[in-house]
Amino acid sequence: MSKAATLLYFRSLLWWCGLMAASVWADPLPMPLTAGVGVQSAAAHIEYLPETVERDARSVFRVPAARWQHDTGTPNLGFTTQAYWFRVQVHSHDRVDGFLAITYPVLDDVRVHELDVHGRLLAEYRFGDLQPNPALQIPNRYFLTPLRLAAGEQRIFLMRVATQGSLQLPLSYPFRWAV
Repeated sequence: MSKAATLLYFRSLLWWCGLMAASVWADPLPMPLTAGVGVQSAAAHIEYLPETVERDARSVFRVPAARWQHDTGTPNLGFTTQAYWFRVQVHSHDRVDGFLAITYPVLDDVRVHELDVHGRLLAEYRFGDLQPNPALQIPNRYFLTPLRLAAGEQRIFLMRVATQGSLQLPLSYPFRWAV
């Protein structure tokens, strides 16, 4: 192989590697919600951040986008005692009335913060085996956060999760789930 051909080969290889890296590390787009579609997975839209110092939802909202990590599948961080923050932005195409569901009920402490796109706190929910008032939650084996949006509305959900076991966050939007 000539020197020019070898150089062209390596340039092409680097270009493809860059393209693949850009697709994996690109910021996820908001999760599009459509009423009546059924269960929609949020896996491709979730970002996460290890909690190195204790923070509130407003300070986590201001964390630069470059610090958040993103995978294309359901976040699975293995057995850890480290708390993590998760972020998902949702956008409704039409009026939606349903739930965001964390379908992994063995998490110890889950705090869900609903914010508008400007970072204003709209609602807070707490779930998990270590929560003092489970009667205040929607009776279901999963952790359900009410989600009601007008057509064209956006929300950001910040979730702080701490557990003594395996930390994973399978998150979905089931349009209407029997509770």
